[in-house]
Amino acid sequence: MVSGRSAALFVISTLIGLVLPLAILAVALQPAFSADFYKDGFEKYNAYSRLRTEIVKEDPRLAPFVTEQSLREAFVDLFDRAFAYIRAETNNLSTESKGSPVQLSEMKPTLDQGREAYRVYNSGLLLIGVVALLLLVLMVALTRKSKKTMTKWVGMTLLFAGIGGIIAVFIVQAEVQQLLQPSEPNSVDSILADVSISIAKDLIAVSMSALMVYSVIFTAVGAALALYSWKLAAAPEEKTPDDGRRKKPASGKQLQK
Repeated sequence: MVSGRSAALFVISTLIGLVLPLAILAVALQPAFSADFYKDGFEKYNAYSRLRTEIVKEDPRLAPFVTEQSLREAFVDLFDRAFAYIRAETNNLSTESKGSPVQLSEMKPTLDQGREAYRVYNSGLLLIGVVALLLLVLMVALTRKSKKTMTKWVGMTLLFAGIGGIIAVFIVQAEVQQLLQPSEPNSVDSILADVSISIAKDLIAVSMSALMVYSVIFTAVGAALALYSWKLAAAPEEKTPDDGRRKKPASGKQLQK
């Protein structure tokens, strides 16, 4: 029976160790579906100034009509409307963005994919939260009678999740540097691509930073709990009966008998 419980705890511990980093990443990826994140990215990487310079260079006659402010208004309005549709806040795609030749109705296939990704993201976030909660409840239920066992398994689980998260951060960061290489900004399309890559890197950096912080916390707390469980193992263990009450020490008369 004990070996069966240990096997169950091992499986639960492994699943929690995998689910916790995923939960952190899922929460950290929320800016990917926020218009403000992209608007801030365009400001950060001087997209409007670079776009105007390239547009005027390609056609100097547009210089009096294309300004940084007009481009800013067009893209801000485009982001607001696009993400309102993606987040299912509106179903209207018939209105043009201010100052932009792009109509949202022309982007419907792409926006539909974004809306589906947002739906899957929300469903996945809820599923991860429910699974993590159920696994934690199961672990507590299987170890509640022994403080030593509880601290041991909770500690080892957090230690596994923390170390795994730290390793994942270094692997992802190395891969991102190789995959997301900026292009030579020699046209409007390449400037947009370069800004998009920079924003994607920012999103990954934010996610990895959150994962690293929580992974370090998990590792520290897990190591502390594991050490505490080993300390408890060296001392006699006081178990709790099934009815939840601690056993009373034997009286003097009982000891005499």
